[in-house]
Amino acid sequence: MAEESKEIKAETDETEVVMVTTGGGEGEDLKLNTSIQPNDIVFDCPHCGKSMAIDGAGAGMAITCPDCQNVIQVPYPDTMAAETAADATQMQNLHEQLTAAQNRVAQLAADLDTANLKVERLESTQSELKTHLEQMSTEWGVIQNALDRVMALMQEIRLGVSLEKALENLNDRMKSDDFELVATAIITARQTGGELTAIFDRLAGLIRERARINGKLRAMTAQGKLQATIIGVMPLFLLVMMSYAAPAAMDAFFSSIVGIISMIGAAILVTIGYLVIRKITTIDI
Repeated sequence: MAEESKEIKAETDETEVVMVTTGGGEGEDLKLNTSIQPNDIVFDCPHCGKSMAIDGAGAGMAITCPDCQNVIQVPYPDTMAAETAADATQMQNLHEQLTAAQNRVAQLAADLDTANLKVERLESTQSELKTHLEQMSTEWGVIQNALDRVMALMQEIRLGVSLEKALENLNDRMKSDDFELVATAIITARQTGGELTAIFDRLAGLIRERARINGKLRAMTAQGKLQATIIGVMPLFLLVMMSYAAPAAMDAFFSSIVGIISMIGAAILVTIGYLVIRKITTIDI
């Protein structure tokens, strides 16, 4: 909105200049000078060419030309334009810096995610390595035990014990069906002159196959063993629960000879059933 303006004429060496200031409306009026001050803005009307001057604080305001009555905008001085350009350049630089910072933050977030994935992989690898080390420790304990047994065997042979007797003693100490096969094969090959390498190859295949069959049998008989355990525990569980739920009914079993004999018979039958199921599910190869 164009505001009312006051004007005053000032004589200069070259031309007449109209001093313009805002008046009325909200706020205080711009300072009205009767002479051109160093900070005043001197400009010409783009419509009629009228020379005018206004206080520097009026830069950018819309005023009415006193001659042609057209609304014009007070131009900015060169210093203010330079400052505006500098401010724009600074804002552009700040925007570029902000964009670069945001890109850097996004890159750091991506690097952090990658680092977290690497940490998870390292933790998983560490867990697997720990498991492998535990397995190696267990296997090394078995190997060390076997070496101790072999050293005892060699010590007996050095002391004059025959190889057959030393192997029998080692078999008695180890109590292993697999080693019993190995000891029997060594003694037989020593007596008959058979090829020990081929015998060991066949024994290794036999032991591996027996271990596979034993694992399969354990998986197949696991349900039967669980049933035997449940059958053995269930009567005791029912006895305890009935003692709490119906103590009067249970007193008849404990206070009479018939009840006591019945419970003893039930216990014997349950024990026999448990042993029979365990015997059925236990298969030796």
